[in-house]
Amino acid sequence: MLRIIIILLPVVAGNCIRPLEIRLIKNRGDVCVRTAKNTQVIVAVAFLLALLVVMSLPAMAKEPAALTPPAIVKLAPVELSPELREKYSEQTVVVKIRTAIAETGLPAGDLTVVASSGDAAFDQAVAAAVGQSVFSPAYTADHKAVASVIVLPMHVKVEKYVPEEPTVQEPPQSDERQ
Repeated sequence: MLRIIIILLPVVAGNCIRPLEIRLIKNRGDVCVRTAKNTQVIVAVAFLLALLVVMSLPAMAKEPAALTPPAIVKLAPVELSPELREKYSEQTVVVKIRTAIAETGLPAGDLTVVASSGDAAFDQAVAAAVGQSVFSPAYTADHKAVASVIVLPMHVKVEKYVPEEPTVQEPPQSDERQ
């Protein structure tokens, strides 16, 4: 069985670059070195092979499937105590919460405060609201729901605090007409 391996190397021959053809005949161990005769054809073939390899690189690279991130479907209201509503009246307070979203769209596991408002009670109220919220899960490129972890920057706008007036019950008026 006779196998021939041909290697083309560019070499400077005179004023131009020509491919150098090296033939290695396996059975006899002979090496034949000479400059190629059809330089233009060999260069064209080598160029096309290089172009084919470069164009196929993106196809060979395996990229992770594109993921559609989860989205808020229903955000539970943030329940603030009267003291917190008075303290943060007419302010927007930012709290970043990290949570896992299950394939069902519900928060799963622990909720972690990533960036605090500076008030632990306020942070806890926002975390409780996120824990009661409903999300659409993350989806893969083939529309399969998957669990994911997200960080939610919650911008809580606290409305103007108006203290509630205690209601005083008036005694019933009697209908005495005489």
